[in-house]
Parts: sequence; structure tokens; C-alpha cells
Amino acid sequence: MDTKTDEIIGTWYADQEYSDAGTYYNLKYIFASDGTVSEFWYDPTEGTLQRQYDLFWERDNDGEYTLNDGKDFRKYMISDAKLCDVDFGLYYHRE
Repeated sequence: MDTKTDEIIGTWYADQEYSDAGTYYNLKYIFASDGTVSEFWYDPTEGTLQRQYDLFWERDNDGEYTLNDGKDFRKYMISDAKLCDVDFGLYYHRE
């Protein structure tokens, strides 16, 4: 796989908790230069890992990013040093 150089590479943390079926999580993404990304879902109270997903990322000609798992995909963009999940309006920052 080709190595990528891009501003998305690195670790991103959610600015707010994400709700899935009434349960809240703190999300974290780690984007790698090989086009892979790991998505982590943590319990916001205990900080324990609840879920983990292995995905792929690509950047299109418009500067938007697509994350996919081979079945589903989501669009993201970077603006004002924030990563934004276009579909859900979730924002992520670097620490």
C-alpha cells in the first residue's frame, strides 16, 4: 500500500460524546499514513474500551475524506484545525 502524507494523519479525539442506541461513548481515531484508520469507542465514565473498528481512509479532489470498512462509508473534512464528521456533525481535535 502507498504511504500517504496528509494533514489528517495522527490522533483525533471527539469534542463531545457520541450516542448510539442510548449509550454514550468518547470516540478516538488514529489515522495512519498507509491509508488505515482505527476507531475506538470508550466508556465516558470509566474510560474503558468498548468497541474498536479497523477502517480505511481516502482523500478526494475536493479535500474531503472518506472512511470506509468495505461496506459503509462516511464523509469527513478538516476546517479550522477540527476534523468534522459531515453526516453526524461531530467534531474532533488533536491533543
